[in-house]
Amino acid sequence: MPPPDPVARQASSAVPAWPAAAAQSVPGQPAPAPDELSGVPGSERVRIDADRQEKNAHIYQFRGNVEIQFRDMRLTADEVDYDESTGDVDARGHVRFSRQVNQENIAAEDAHYNLNTELGQFYQVQGTIGARPSGRQRWTLTTTNPYYFEARRVDKVGQDTYMVYDGFVTSCTPSNPIWTFAGPRAKIKPGQSATIYNSWVKAENKVPLFFSPFFYHSLKRIPRSSGFLTPHIGNSSRKGLVLGEGFFWAINRSADATGGLEFYSKRGWGQRGEFRVRPSATTSFSATYFGVIDRGLALPGGQRFNQGGRTLIVNGSSELPRGFRAVANVNYLSSFRFRAAFTESFNEAVNTEVHSSAFLSNNFRGYSFNAEMSRAQDFQSFDQRVAGEPVDIRRMPGIEFNSLEQPFWSRFPLYFALDSSADGLTRDEPGLSRPGTAPQAGLAIGFVSRFDFYPRVTFPAHWKGLHLLADYGIRATHYSSRLRSGRVSDEALQRTTQELSVELRPPSLERIFDSPAGFLGKKIKHVIEPRAGFRLVSGVGNFNFHEVIRFDARDLVTSTRELEYGVTNRLFSKRSDGVVRELLTWDLVERYYFDPTFGGALLPGRRNVFLSTVDQTGYAFLDGQRRFSPVTSTVRFLPAWNWGAEVSTDYDPVRRRVVNTGATVNLHRGKSFASLGEYFVRSTPQLQLDSNQIRGQLGYGFTNRRGFNVAAIWVYDIRQDFMLYSSVQANYNFDCCGVSLEFRRFQFGATVRDERQFRVAITFANIGTFGNLKKQERMF
Repeated sequence: MPPPDPVARQASSAVPAWPAAAAQSVPGQPAPAPDELSGVPGSERVRIDADRQEKNAHIYQFRGNVEIQFRDMRLTADEVDYDESTGDVDARGHVRFSRQVNQENIAAEDAHYNLNTELGQFYQVQGTIGARPSGRQRWTLTTTNPYYFEARRVDKVGQDTYMVYDGFVTSCTPSNPIWTFAGPRAKIKPGQSATIYNSWVKAENKVPLFFSPFFYHSLKRIPRSSGFLTPHIGNSSRKGLVLGEGFFWAINRSADATGGLEFYSKRGWGQRGEFRVRPSATTSFSATYFGVIDRGLALPGGQRFNQGGRTLIVNGSSELPRGFRAVANVNYLSSFRFRAAFTESFNEAVNTEVHSSAFLSNNFRGYSFNAEMSRAQDFQSFDQRVAGEPVDIRRMPGIEFNSLEQPFWSRFPLYFALDSSADGLTRDEPGLSRPGTAPQAGLAIGFVSRFDFYPRVTFPAHWKGLHLLADYGIRATHYSSRLRSGRVSDEALQRTTQELSVELRPPSLERIFDSPAGFLGKKIKHVIEPRAGFRLVSGVGNFNFHEVIRFDARDLVTSTRELEYGVTNRLFSKRSDGVVRELLTWDLVERYYFDPTFGGALLPGRRNVFLSTVDQTGYAFLDGQRRFSPVTSTVRFLPAWNWGAEVSTDYDPVRRRVVNTGATVNLHRGKSFASLGEYFVRSTPQLQLDSNQIRGQLGYGFTNRRGFNVAAIWVYDIRQDFMLYSSVQANYNFDCCGVSLEFRRFQFGATVRDERQFRVAITFANIGTFGNLKKQERMF
């Protein structure tokens, strides 16, 4: 070491590694050799820079702008005393300690640190983990889990372990933290975890909000640690006080599980569970369970209506060898009244259908092979004991072999395609039974085999802008059972049909105009696209159609001769920079039926659903003979990227009125957004199922925006004159936390669900969320 130079502004010292005397001996083992001390080679050096330095025996005294560098550690201070015999460092005045591995930064008034053991104490501390200072009272985020802490004392008790005494931890701006975890003791392992004991969550480090005897949080880059989740509390007019707690189990890096219980003071207990696993990049599996043990809804007269039940959702997929892919989506629902009473989603609460499927598929050279098992349920009332629900259709199993259009030979435009399937089907519906048994609700139709073979040829032709597409095929279908007088018979049924379709598209008409408004662009182009098509299906007699058991669209085929004609209008705008976009699309289509009885399949005075009608409109309109279908109109208007409208309308020329309408308008301007839609249905006189509902949404702000954000959703039934659903959410986001409040109401009738809920959530950055308003249920 060179002699001290008190005149030089900065002197540097390369201090040799500490001698063997500084080593810590372990009982029963020899003392480590000099080059093995703490696992550090003896040639390792400690670099110290300072304005001035002196040496008394083995004590070095450094004064003014002292900087010590050793391994990945850096320590600066006004004054430092270094004992080369022990490796002890005593630092005073503006002490700064940092390690780059986990972005550890500590500022203290005084510190004692041992370079040998890398342990020490810091007093009157301010520090960060996962952030670095970039100016006075400013910190730059460097990891996904940054923390700031202050304490009376911080002890470094291990290679990567700090004990914090009489202090607080926060992820807010250090100058004015909105929230803090304050307590007498905390353990921080940078890059691993933070554990706080007997802490108070305080607002602005002054007002205590709630107490936590133990709090653990992972600081890993991908935080996955087993432990109890933050409890949640809420209130509901139907459930009463709601208390919930859960446990997360990090099984390994590719699998985890979550389980939890909820207590409803007025109803009973809820159970939740979820399991997820991803054993490989091409395979995943998840299962979600929710159930309620219900004491029953209190009704007038002291009676109780039990709405308990359970639901299970299983999803999985895997890429298999030789191009095969396996996918499963299984949904189990014990009863629809359970879903309506306990689900937290309005759209799910009013959805009466449950679908499950699992399939194995392989697509190769224009061909496809599929093996499937599926189940479809349609719940038609809130109480499954009522006749007529549920309708339960199962396909167990079904095998398909299909092909895209394949050319016969390259010199002639004739193509061949094939659809074929072999299915085992069942249907559970009241009113059906086998001969010799009395009709009763809930009796399932036994196993029915169905074989369907549909080869077809396609001929496309093009001439001077005129496009013609002709398709002819023969469909042969075999059923092992049929319906006779409302009962299932084991007598087989054969159905053979010929199907011909011809589609004609003449040349489009177009014209370019100057734009009437600048915001629409510089030029406007109007395009008219007419089209017409003829479809013929023969071979399905009256006795055939009504003897077919309905499972899916293959069983809705009827004899028909129909002409479809339509026109599509399009408006395109072109800006001065050359960008083209579609402003307006208006599509009109209608069908003319040469055979108004559909080969005798139509039953007057009843709701008839045929394949010829379901692919045009989603609303049933056949309750008697007619030549003309409703005119279906669809208008889409998008004058700008941030607002647009869509209107779908069915006009019935027989009844001379609009029978169905769906209209939506969406607007987004700055931080504000709005959406309004009306859905209007006039059913046939026999059904008397008219409806008219309005759905709307208004909001200001978005998820992570700092400041105030608010949104509201409502669903109003005009015909019944009451609000089916309404919800208002408001939140305020600070730089490191946010508070969300929500009030909502479900109104499905007094005996089904008339519930008011108040939910709240407090989110702390890098900590978690306290409350019962879940992230996936927020409007922003």
